Amino acid sequence: MVPLRFLEEYGGVEMAQIFIGHSRKDEGLRTFFANAFAGTNVKAFFAEFEKIVNGEMTPNQIKQAIQQSQAIFIILSPNVQDIPHTRDWIVSEAAAGSNVDVWVFEQEQDTGKITISIPFLRQYMTMKADEGDYKYLRQIIESYCDHDMIKTVAATTAAGAGTGYLLGGKNKAAGTLAGALIGLAGGYLYSKGVKKRPVGISVICPKCRTRYSVHLSSYDFRCPVCNENLRLQINPSQALRP
Repeated sequence: MVPLRFLEEYGGVEMAQIFIGHSRKDEGLRTFFANAFAGTNVKAFFAEFEKIVNGEMTPNQIKQAIQQSQAIFIILSPNVQDIPHTRDWIVSEAAAGSNVDVWVFEQEQDTGKITISIPFLRQYMTMKADEGDYKYLRQIIESYCDHDMIKTVAATTAAGAGTGYLLGGKNKAAGTLAGALIGLAGGYLYSKGVKKRPVGISVICPKCRTRYSVHLSSYDFRCPVCNENLRLQINPSQALRP
């Protein structure tokens, strides 16, 4: 009965959410990210840096949105660089979400134009905003939705329980329990395989000694923590992202 009731109650579960900080002037990037979210079970909460810095969004609104999010995406650009006090706000935003994944995104064309430091990030991605980046970004987004996993696990558990009941012979309760456990394990393993999140390449900045993962399509990048110019050194078993 548990998995069936679980399925019935699933409809009341809210969508997963990702908080996205960006400049209102970066309309192309906002559209690129919005398209990557379209059709997924993850909601994008877009927050313009200008509104936050100017007080159009209250600290409580920001805090609540971050607390309801499974990750924070910070989209940096020269437009963000030019907004007064943005540096201070971004640091506090990242700190507020330090118990969730903080992703920093920059376009490769902006190399050398951005010096904003994000001390609490876990993931750093440079991009060209092309088709390859779109697919990679969508994979990242979809990995934060556990609703499909809940559905799959509940469905396989219910199916396993039903099969166990039919095949349980005289001991229907034992058969139902065994079938449910098998269905639960199978659904969980299947869902974990489907929702694999890109892990990138783990690096430690030689200057600030901060560890984070990078998702790069070129070898040269800046450390988003201390702004040191770096060149990725990888072994033959590793590779840059597509």
